[in-house]
Amino acid sequence: MSQRRGFTLVELLVVIAILAVLAALLFPVFTTARQSSAASVCASNLRQLSKATLLYTHDYDECFP
Repeated sequence: MSQRRGFTLVELLVVIAILAVLAALLFPVFTTARQSSAASVCASNLRQLSKATLLYTHDYDECFP
């Protein structure tokens, strides 16, 4: 008899199940990272708007836009 090399169906299903469990554990982490990224982008935009307003008021005789 010749030996056949390869994986059995059970081995493949076990690997797929392990990958599914790892993916399920990592999805909340990615969601949290995305939310914190959006919050930091928003804070940066607000900081830039306040600096732009401050520069405008200094250039135009302390008048707000």
